[in-house]
This record gives sequence, C-alpha cells and structure tokens, in this order.
Amino acid sequence: MPEQAGLVDVRGEPLRRSRADLERPIAVATLTGIHQVFSGAVFTGGLDPERLGSLLQQADAGEAEAYLSLAIEMERREPVYRSVLSTRKRAVTRLPVTVESATDAAADVALADEIRSLIRAPGFSRARGDLLDGLGKGFAAVEVAWDTRRAPWVPRDRVDFKTGAKVRGYQWIDPRWFRYDRLSGRELRLLTDTDQLDGMALPPYRYIIHEPYLMSGLPLWGGLARVAAVAYMAKSFSLGDWLRFAATYGMPLRLGKYGVAAKEEDIAVLARAVANLGTDWGAVVPDSMIIELLQAAGSSGTGGAEVFRALANWADEALCILVLGQTASTKGTPGSLGNDQARADVREDIRDADAADLAETLNRDLVGAYLALNHGAMDPDAAPRIVIAEPDAEDITALTDSLKALVPLGMRVGASVVRDRLGWPDPEDGEEVLGAAAEPEPEPDPDAPPPRPPPALNRAAGPAAADVPDVPDVDPAVLARLSAQGQAALGGMLDQVRAMLAAAGSMEEAAAMIEAAYPRLDAGPLAAALAEARAVAHLAGRADVVDEAAAT
Repeated sequence: MPEQAGLVDVRGEPLRRSRADLERPIAVATLTGIHQVFSGAVFTGGLDPERLGSLLQQADAGEAEAYLSLAIEMERREPVYRSVLSTRKRAVTRLPVTVESATDAAADVALADEIRSLIRAPGFSRARGDLLDGLGKGFAAVEVAWDTRRAPWVPRDRVDFKTGAKVRGYQWIDPRWFRYDRLSGRELRLLTDTDQLDGMALPPYRYIIHEPYLMSGLPLWGGLARVAAVAYMAKSFSLGDWLRFAATYGMPLRLGKYGVAAKEEDIAVLARAVANLGTDWGAVVPDSMIIELLQAAGSSGTGGAEVFRALANWADEALCILVLGQTASTKGTPGSLGNDQARADVREDIRDADAADLAETLNRDLVGAYLALNHGAMDPDAAPRIVIAEPDAEDITALTDSLKALVPLGMRVGASVVRDRLGWPDPEDGEEVLGAAAEPEPEPDPDAPPPRPPPALNRAAGPAAADVPDVPDVDPAVLARLSAQGQAALGGMLDQVRAMLAAAGSMEEAAAMIEAAYPRLDAGPLAAALAEARAVAHLAGRADVVDEAAAT
C-alpha cells in the first residue's frame, strides 16, 4: 500500500494505507459471527444479586460483554433510567458548538473555518449523541468513513458503488464488539472472527472513542449503568412482587362451604361455582351451600403494597440522583433543592463537565484526524479547537465592557478571538456586515457667532504652531512650548496608568491598583506646566485690558 507522507499510526510508524482503507467500513454487522446486530437481550429471565455480582466481576476481569448487554437492556426496559439518561444527553447536544482559531493569523482563521464546515456537515450532530452513549456504558465508539474522492477529505454519507451498500460518515458501533487489552485495561481493541480473544488494534483516523471522565480508574468503572444496575435489580424485584401481590390480594378470597352430608357431586358443583366467580362473577349453588368473599388484611393500601411502592420509589430516586445529581427536575413541583433556579444550577454543573469531555474527544479524534489527513502532522497547540458551551449573557456583557474600556487605551484585540468568545462565525467574503452608523453632520446654528478668522499669514509661527489654538495676544511659539510641556507631563502619568492596566487581570483589579497608586503619582511636571500656562494667560489678559483702554 502506498505510504502517505507526514502521517503516522498509533505507534508512531509511517502510515501505509490506501484511500480505500479510509473509506471502507471496518466493523460490519453479519448474521453469524461476532458482529451480530440481533444478538438479543440476555436478562429477560430476571436479574438477581448473584448474577449481577458475577457479571460485574467478569467486567473487572476484562470480559465486559454481559455487563454491556445489561447496560443496553436497562436503557431499553427501564423507563426512569432511560428518561434521565436521555435528559442528560440532550442537555449536552442542545449546546452550541463553536470553533476557536489558534491565533488571529489568516492561515489559522482559514483552518478554523474548515473545522466549522466540518461540524456543520450532515451526520455530525447525530455522532455527538452516539458518543454520549458512553455515559451509561463507560465508553462509546463511532466509526468514521472518510470520503477521499474530493478535497478536503471529510466524513460523508455515500453509497459504495462496488457493493451497493450505504456507508455512513459517522457510524455508531455496538460496544460489545470491543474489548480492552488485558495488560493495561485502557487500550480499546476491535474483536474479529479471527481474533475473538484479544481483538485487533484500532486503525488510526477511523474511530472516535469517547470515554467520559466520571471517576478515576479504568473506563469501564465509570459507566453509570454499573451503579444503576443495583437500583434496576431492586426495582425489578419490587415490581414483580407488587404484581404478584395484586394478583393474590387485589381480589377477595372466594370461600365455599358445604355440609357434612354433601355428596361428591355437590362438592364438584360448589367447586365449579367458586371458580366461576373469578371469571363470570356469578354462580348457582344449592341452599345448603355457602360462598363467602373474604377481604385480605393489608390490601387496603396501608399494608404490604406500600412496601413495594416505597422500594420502587427509592429505586427511581436513586437513578435520578445518579444520572442528574438531583430529583427535583423529575417531579412536577420543586423538590428538596427549593426552586427551579437551584436545580438548574446543579444540572448545569454536570452538563458543562460532560460537554468539556466531549469537546476534548472531538478535538483529539476528529479535528486531529481531519488536519492530519488534509494538512499533514500539526502541533496540537497550533490547531483550531472545538468548544461546546452555552454562552453566558453576563460574560458577554463583561467582555464588551472590557473592550470599551481597554481598546481606546491602546490594547490590541483580534476580531476573530472576540467572535469566537461570543460564538459568532467569521463573516464570509462579500457578506454584508454590521458597523457603526455614521453620525449626521450637525445643522448650522444661525444664531452662532461667525468663526474666528485665521491668523495673518505673516505672523511668526513656532515649531508646532499648526497644532496650537490661535490666541492673538500670545506668541505662537510660547503656546507651542507650553502645549509640549503639558503633553509630556500628562503622558508620563498616562504611561503609569497604562502599565497598571496591562498588569491587571480584570477591571476591578485595575481600579484597585490605580486607587492605591494615586497618592504616589508624580504630578509635579504637570503642575509646573499648568502654573506657567496660568501665568501666561494672566499676562495676556492684562495686555488685552491695556490695549482696550488705549483704544478708548
């Protein structure tokens, strides 16, 4: 197979693969063999503590097929577990996905735009939900089939013209088709018909493996299904016993009585009559026979039925606490957390952690693969990155306030960095963009005095006379010197303030630094410049008075 320059496999060796190896599905379902879709559930007969303990021990030893089958069946059969687990997944999948460029350079912005196109393509949204299947089981695997017929190479749904089969760009793979290696318990391997013991190493750039960080240790330890299995088993016991209790004690006991002189034929008639009461609710018996309906003690709602109900409710609450971190959001009214805002904060804490885990997986296995296949090996620090988070309105307000205060002081901020923080895409070439509206020119005031005429061209001018306001009674050279002294004195003070703003981490910290440094600011040069300017103005005013007196 041809060697692709710049690409390496999981062992760091040069990648020698054909394009077909990147397009062809690897984990293909079959009617027989190890990759069977319709393998069926293995716990329809019930789950007991001995069986649960045995399969968890097998999972700890690396044989996780039975545990994963239980995890799948729990999500299929237990309504509360399925509901809360779906709620937790949807809390992440509804979050916006943005892309941040490594820098504001044109090349980095262009790479970020490519990743934005990648995540907007069909199939990516569903792949996110498939990867979150790892919350329950400890890991999830999505196989990626790259379309190499046109550049850039991207995952794309298509039809294989050779076989006529539909190939998905992102395909969820049954977790029971994998196993972790026996040495470290951390390397996921694909079981095959030829190697059902250890499986084959996963080829590079073909799988997105999501292992949510729910607890320290091996990935299989963190699956929510491992802990939920106990509540699932308890609830199964409770519901089974509850149904049997209802069947046994839900209806009154039918008791038939016959006399000592009753014949066999009479007893048979009575037996049929008692049996018919259970179906026809009617029977005919001789006068010498009696049928009584006895109500079972404790069946009125305060006896044994409450035990089963309490156990089932405990199991439901345990599942809610495990998956959501609370029970208030699963009830019609606010629960123990007090109010809707409090329970939403708890949910956001779990949601944000799940979103950060998923973003890290996508950056490693999807963004990294895309860049390697289309642009060659790249430093991860120089690559764009996917961010999954909900923008905070308060953060946006603080960001815009900081920009308003710092940009006029000379701080340089990249426009693409700000757009990434706000979750807004870069504008396309030629796209109409928003901008500050031009302020209309003010209408001339008819009552305003006429503008002062410009100074005579033959008047002496100093070195900076063009920047000095016209004061006829003061030499422009003097005005230029006073202006330069004032600007130099004020610039020294502003340099100190700029240094504090550059060192501060927030506007609050900058304000505190300026307040603390205010008594130590050197205002001497500015005070001297102002005093000299005041003296010049005083003398100019007295000269005006003398001139006016002489004119009259």
